[in-house]
Amino acid sequence: MEASAHGGPPLLRQINSAHVVAALRGAGPLSLSDLATRTGLSRPTVGQVVEQLHAGGLGAGVEPGQDGQGQRSARSGRPARLVRFRAEAAYVVGIDIGRHKALVTVADLTGAVVAEHREDASGASSSADLLAVLRTAARGALAQAGIRRTDVASVAAGTP
Repeated sequence: MEASAHGGPPLLRQINSAHVVAALRGAGPLSLSDLATRTGLSRPTVGQVVEQLHAGGLGAGVEPGQDGQGQRSARSGRPARLVRFRAEAAYVVGIDIGRHKALVTVADLTGAVVAEHREDASGASSSADLLAVLRTAARGALAQAGIRRTDVASVAAGTP
C-alpha cells in the first residue's frame, strides 16, 4: 500500500496493529505464521506489530512448547513462538446511573465482565449524595475485580 496525503505509514501501522489485535483477541495464543495467515500481513510485519504489542504491555509470549493453557504440545522440533493478547493489561468501567440505582461494571480489554457492583441510589437527594453513591459503587466494583484505579484505561457513564 502506498503512503498518501490522507494517511501514510503511521496510519498503515495502526491498521496493521488493529488486524493483529483482532486476530489475537478472537483466537487466543497464535504463532507469528498463524497471525500472518489470519491477517493477510507478511510475517515480518506481524513480527513488528507483536514487538510493539509487547513493548506496550498488550502482548505476551507463551512459553515455548506450551499451548497457552499450560499443556505441553505433542509436536516435535523447534516450538513455534506463540503470542497472546493481554486482556488483563487494562480495564474499562461502565457506569449506569438510574433513578434508583448506580451500577458499575468492570470489563477487561476483550469486553469480558470481571466485576459488577450495584448500589441503591433512591435515597440520593442531591448531586453530592448521588456522587457519593457512585464512588461507593465504583470502589466496590474495583475491589471485587481486584484491580486498582490506575488499572482502568477508560470510563463511560450513562443516565436516562
